[in-house]
Amino acid sequence: MAFARLMMWVTRFLALSLPIMVLGIWLLWDRIAPTAAQMSGLALDPASIGWSARIGAAGLMMLGAGLQAFGLWCLSHTFQEAASERALSETAIAGFQRFSWIVLVMVPVGIAIRAGVIAIVSAADSVPGGFLPITFGTGELQALFIGALLVFVAQVFRQGQAAQQENQAFI
Repeated sequence: MAFARLMMWVTRFLALSLPIMVLGIWLLWDRIAPTAAQMSGLALDPASIGWSARIGAAGLMMLGAGLQAFGLWCLSHTFQEAASERALSETAIAGFQRFSWIVLVMVPVGIAIRAGVIAIVSAADSVPGGFLPITFGTGELQALFIGALLVFVAQVFRQGQAAQQENQAFI
């Protein structure tokens, strides 16, 4: 179960680092944004995005990062239980269920957060003719399918737990 222990630490590291990375993007905006704007081909003047817009965008992105970090933290409990030979414990299954629902919910939440961030940045930008793309493409469809698949797998684990408890009660 060394792999489960490794995954426990990886998911905990990611859960802690995700919000830090989001804050870093907005704190280091002056260094990151010019290259990102150039690479994306957007007509964006990064220097015109003031601190109020950065704080608003960072706040929106922190909502998503916080939700994802919580999901990863819950998933780390699943790996911790598996590493301790308790893969079908209540803690393991509850952690996986929370993670799977968060993956599913992050599809519409992510679309809303992206639209909000783009609206904030576009409104604060000095280049005229702002933009607000709201997309549901292949990436979102894949994430929606994976989220639904994980929710299904969590239900299968719950049934496995019930069968395990039934067998233990019989013995």
